[in-house]
Amino acid sequence: LATAGRDSVRAEQLLKTPLQIHMAPTESVESILDDVIALRNRLEIGLTNEGYLIKPKVLISCFRTSVEQAHERNSAHSIRDILNKKGVPSEKIAFKTSTKDDLGDASVDTNECVFEYILTKQALVEGWDAKSVYIVVLVNEIGANLSNFQIGGRGLRQPNRRYFKNPELNSLSVFASGVRHNVALKSLRDFLSGQGLDALTVSGDLSDVERIEVKLQGKFS
Repeated sequence: LATAGRDSVRAEQLLKTPLQIHMAPTESVESILDDVIALRNRLEIGLTNEGYLIKPKVLISCFRTSVEQAHERNSAHSIRDILNKKGVPSEKIAFKTSTKDDLGDASVDTNECVFEYILTKQALVEGWDAKSVYIVVLVNEIGANLSNFQIGGRGLRQPNRRYFKNPELNSLSVFASGVRHNVALKSLRDFLSGQGLDALTVSGDLSDVERIEVKLQGKFS
């Protein structure tokens, strides 16, 4: 990002914009996933209509990932169960953890990839991104703001380095459920601005969930 100026980012269509923030600290994970599933399905229809046949992906950073912790709230297994109940089959859900890696070395940016949802904790913090990731969901309890900051930026790259006619297909949506996520996403916004990427609009409800009034700076809405 540091080498790309704000004008060239838009001109070369390198990154998704806007970055849309959906803060939902008072909503249940089930409710958040309802919105996520509906958005992902709508994006798939839109991308197909514009000739892009790779499925849009949802990256979900969960609380726990091991089998022993499957019963815990917001664990990868409990999130998978919720997705199953909402009609998402298990074969479309991939685990990417230290003990289970359904992705392996395969690229998710191909139309052969059947996965639509990727469940992880923070295995994807560094050295991984996928242009077909359109939605990031943070329901983890990671204490380090940097980790959530990096996870939030995993889906910023734009497919095929071109913007679609439908503006919704050019944006990244981040759904988050906790106070620490709010801090991390503000850091991501500030990082983009500090790299000269003010042109990447951040929209949505990036409110301070601790009820502290904060005024947004720069060109962000």
